Amino acid sequence: MDSLSELWDAVCTYIKTDGGISNAVFSLWLEPLYIVQFDGEKVTLGIESEFKFGIVEKKFNELLEQAFYSILGFPVRVEIILVEKEAEPTAPVAVPKPAAASDELVINNRGNSFENYMKRQNPDASIIYVTSENFTNDIIEHIRNSNTYELREKYRKADALLVDDIQFIAGKNSIEEEFFHTFNSLTEDGKQIVLSSDNPPNEIPKLTERLKSRFEWGLTADVQPPDFEMRMAIIKNKADAIAFPIPNNVVEFIAEQVNHNVRQLEGAVKKLQAICLLLGTTPTIEITKDAIKELMNTTQPVSVVREKILEQVALTMGVSVNNITSDKRDKNIKDARQIAMYIIREMTGMSLEEIGKVFNGKTHSTVKHSIDSVADKMDKDKEFKALVENIIKNVQEV
Repeated sequence: MDSLSELWDAVCTYIKTDGGISNAVFSLWLEPLYIVQFDGEKVTLGIESEFKFGIVEKKFNELLEQAFYSILGFPVRVEIILVEKEAEPTAPVAVPKPAAASDELVINNRGNSFENYMKRQNPDASIIYVTSENFTNDIIEHIRNSNTYELREKYRKADALLVDDIQFIAGKNSIEEEFFHTFNSLTEDGKQIVLSSDNPPNEIPKLTERLKSRFEWGLTADVQPPDFEMRMAIIKNKADAIAFPIPNNVVEFIAEQVNHNVRQLEGAVKKLQAICLLLGTTPTIEITKDAIKELMNTTQPVSVVREKILEQVALTMGVSVNNITSDKRDKNIKDARQIAMYIIREMTGMSLEEIGKVFNGKTHSTVKHSIDSVADKMDKDKEFKALVENIIKNVQEV
C-alpha cells in the first residue's frame, strides 16, 4: 500500500464487513480514529475525544489488531493515544457588570405565578428569582471583586427569594455557607423563601445536614407532571414569551405528544420556532411532527420500548443487557446503566421507582442521581450529548 491512509481505509472496510459490529457503532467509535505512526511492529492510532478514547481503548483494541492482521498478513500491536485538539481562537467576550443591590431582577416564567401572588399582596415587594447556578456565579463574582457586603444586601434584604434547582449547590462548601446565612437572615426577618429541587430535602446528595433540616422547616409540595390543559397553557405561555404564535391545533398536538415535563415542552416550542424560521413558514401539524419526533410519545407498549432502549445502549456501549441491569460497578457498565436510566425516563415517562425495579431494585434517589448525572454531562459535553441522542434515534428506528 502506498500510504497510511490507504492502509487505514482497508482496515475500516474489513471492520465494517467482517468485524461483527453495526455501522452506527463503527461511525460513533472507530471512524474518528486515524493512523499517527506505523513502524512495522506497532500501529499508533490517534483520537481527539477523551470520552471516546477510554471506550475505544478498552473495547475495540482486539478487533483493531485482528483487522490489521487480516490486511497486512502479519500481527502488529495497536496502541491508541489521545491527541489534544488545537485550540481555536476566540473572540473577546463582554462580561456584564454585576447587578447593583437596587437593580430589579426579572422573574422568568417559572416564577411568574408566585411573583403575581406576591405583588397582589404587596405591590412594593422586592422579589428575587435566581437559579442555583446564577446564585453561585453571583457569589464568586462578588468575592472576586471583594464586595461581599453588596451581595448580602442584595439577597438578605429581599421580601421573597426564589431559588430554582437548589440541589446544585450541594457539595459546594462556600456556596452552601453563604446560602445558610442568607436563609437564616431571611427567616429571622419573616421573609418568604421558595426553593425547587428534583428531590425532597432529605434525599439531596451531599447537602449538609444543617441545610437539610432548614429546608424541612417549611411546606414540601410534590409537583406532578402537568395534565393536558396545563400543558396547553404552558406551551402558549412559552410561545408568547418568545413572540412565536402557534395555532391552537398545533398547541393541542404538542400537548398530546409531549407529556413528560415542562423542559421538554419548552424545548419543543423552541425547536419548532427554529425550524419555522429556517423554512420561512408558520407552524403546521406536519412540520411539528418532524420538529418534535424525538419527544413524541410512542404507540408501542412501554415494556417493548424499554427493552429496545436496553438493547441499543448495550450495543453502543459494548456491554451486555444483563450487566447493565446488574449491580456491577465497572465504570463502563455504570456509565451504560446511567444512560439507559436517562433514556427510559425520557422516552417512557416511567416513574423513578418503576425504573429502579428494572435495574435490580435501585432506589428512587439512585435513579434520580443517575438521570441528573447524564443530563448534566449532556449540557457540558457535546460529544456525550450526541452519543445519547444517537441511541434515542436508533431506538426510534428499530
